[in-house]
Amino acid sequence: MERRKFIYTGCGWMIGGLAALTFSGFISGQNLPEESKNLYTILKVRCDGCKRCLMACKEKAITMVEGKARIDPEKCKGCGDCVRSCRRQAIKPDVSEKA
Repeated sequence: MERRKFIYTGCGWMIGGLAALTFSGFISGQNLPEESKNLYTILKVRCDGCKRCLMACKEKAITMVEGKARIDPEKCKGCGDCVRSCRRQAIKPDVSEKA
């Protein structure tokens, strides 16, 4: 019996959801109101200050403040490189309601 080689890409639901968010413009920030440009939020409890996200960010949108990562919403383009680099899953899409 021949074994098939495949690449595991994670949960199909998650991939489909991210694709929908990307195509809708949510991830890139195109459809967000001007005062709500925070694409990602950092969970300070999970951030251990390893600086992987800082090194992964091509836009230089991440700085370290008091040993924790901080994302500058003005510089962030929403590419998700920081999310993929975080081993502690401390960076999440910001879904907070801005009033």
